[in-house]
Amino acid sequence: MIDGSGGMSALLVQARELEKDRSIAPYIEVIWRDLGNDIKELTVSPEAVPLLCALEGIEDPRRRQLRHMEKISGWRERAEGVPWLLPFYDGILRRLEAGQRVRNIDLDDEGYFAYIHEAAVNREPVYERIFSGAVCAMYGLLGGTAQAETPSKLFQNRYRSAVLRVLREWSDLAEEGMSDEEVLTAHGILTYAQTLELKGPLEYRIGDGAPLSTAEQTCGAVLNSQTLEKARPTALPGVRRIVTIENKANYEKLPFSEDTLYLYCHGFFSPRERGFLEKLMDLAGEETEYLHWGDMDFGGIRIFLFHQKALFPKLKPWKMGRKDFEEAKRQGGAVPLEASKRAALEKLDAGALEDLKACILENDLEIEQELLLAGQWMERRAGS
Repeated sequence: MIDGSGGMSALLVQARELEKDRSIAPYIEVIWRDLGNDIKELTVSPEAVPLLCALEGIEDPRRRQLRHMEKISGWRERAEGVPWLLPFYDGILRRLEAGQRVRNIDLDDEGYFAYIHEAAVNREPVYERIFSGAVCAMYGLLGGTAQAETPSKLFQNRYRSAVLRVLREWSDLAEEGMSDEEVLTAHGILTYAQTLELKGPLEYRIGDGAPLSTAEQTCGAVLNSQTLEKARPTALPGVRRIVTIENKANYEKLPFSEDTLYLYCHGFFSPRERGFLEKLMDLAGEETEYLHWGDMDFGGIRIFLFHQKALFPKLKPWKMGRKDFEEAKRQGGAVPLEASKRAALEKLDAGALEDLKACILENDLEIEQELLLAGQWMERRAGS
C-alpha cells in the first residue's frame, strides 16, 4: 500500500484526506501512532471500493468484471449457430466468473470479437479486404477517429493474427498443417484469386451459354474464380476415375487419360473449388473411383482425411502405401520427423492411411515429394 500510494508521506496525506471525506470516512478506519506521523493499522471496507474508484476516476474492477461477463455472454448468444465457437466464449466466462484475469485478450476491444464472430458465421466467399471493410462498417470500428489503418486493411493490420489463433484452436474447419491463407480460405475469407486446375473430360456451362469442354485441353485447364462461381458442370463423359493430386509437379507430369479427371488440389481445396466439385460429384456414376495422391507426411495425411470428410466420402489413397514409402526413402526423399509432428501423428486416426502412419513412426521419417522429385532430376542429369 505504501508503494502504491507513492511512499509513506503520500500515504499519510491520503489517509487524512479520506478521513475528512464524509462519503468515504464511514468505510475506512485509521489507527494512528507517533502523534499522527505513522499508521499502525488501516482497515478498508469493501463498500469503499466503488467510492474510491469514483474518486480516482477509474472503473470499479467488480463492475468491470460484470460488464465483461455481460458482453461475452452477448457474443456467445450470437454464436449459437456455430457450435465450435461456444467453448471459446465459455472459457472466458469461466475465468470471469472465478474473478480471474483473462490474459492475452483485450475484453474491451470490440473489433477483436467482431472479426472472430463474422469469420465464424461467414458462409459466402469474400476477399479479405472486402471482409475487413464490411465488418468495420457493420460495427463502426473506426468510429470516424483518426487511425493509421484504413477499413480495408484493419483486419490484416490489427486482428488477423488474433483471429487466426482462435480459428486454429477451435474451428472444426481448421486442420493441422493448414497455412494461414488456407485457414482463412476454409472460412470463406479469400486472400488470393481461387482457381481450379484440372486435366480430363469435363463439360460445363456458364449461365445459359453453350457447353464448354476441357477434353481437348490435354495439357490441362484452369478455371478462374469467376468461372467457379458462375459455372455449372453438366457432364463427365467417359470418366471412370477422379484423382486429386497435392503436388504440382506430379499433377503436371501425369499423362492425359480420357477416362480420368485429374484435379490439382494444392493442399486443401478452397470454398469455391469445393462448391464447384460438389456439383460435379452429382454427375459422377456410382462406379466412379476416387483416388488421392499426396505427400507421405503428417500434412499429407491430414489433407487426405479433410478431402475425404468434406468432399469425397469414397476417397482412397493412391501411391501412398508401405512399398511407395520404402521406395521413396531409398531414392532420398525422406526428412526427419519433427518431435511435435510425431506427438500429433501418434494421436491421429489416420483411417485408410494407418499403414503409412505406421511407416512414418517406425522410420521416424517423412517423405517430401519435392525432395524426391529433386533427387530423380539429379539422377537423370547425372546419367546424361
